[in-house]
Amino acid sequence: MVAFHTTERDLYCEFHIDETPRDLWRTDGIAPPLSKSEAEKLWVQENRPIPR
Repeated sequence: MVAFHTTERDLYCEFHIDETPRDLWRTDGIAPPLSKSEAEKLWVQENRPIPR
């Protein structure tokens, strides 16, 4: 189900309720950078996944 009341406003969210190992994580199909790395800081600053 798509929540049009959010996507029409360019608002998106993802949630996950399982303790999945970090090496299996994906955001928009992109694996997250290492914790506390410069790449992770960039993800936080940009508030979006950034391909490596």
